[in-house]
Amino acid sequence: MKDNMEKIFYEIEAINRAIGTPYTSKPLNDLLNRKENTVFVAVLGQFKSGKSSLINSILGENILPLGAVPVTAIVTRLCYGKQPRIIVQFQQNNEIVSNI
Repeated sequence: MKDNMEKIFYEIEAINRAIGTPYTSKPLNDLLNRKENTVFVAVLGQFKSGKSSLINSILGENILPLGAVPVTAIVTRLCYGKQPRIIVQFQQNNEIVSNI
């Protein structure tokens, strides 16, 4: 997945150069050159507006559930890891871990 993200970043950089705005790629270059490559992206929208479908499409996998009723109506954070798993973390810092 990291290789895919780097490929996407380089494609964005090429687009920015082509349209004459190479300076807008500086944050991407900074991110690629750091040892810690953490990016936080918020996807906001009305209920049932396709946010989970969009994220699944970007990732190229059906990670987030889809349904007829809102199924990701709470804050959902995705992180890359070696093995797929789900961690439900409660406000009291209790958590439930489930390997997929």
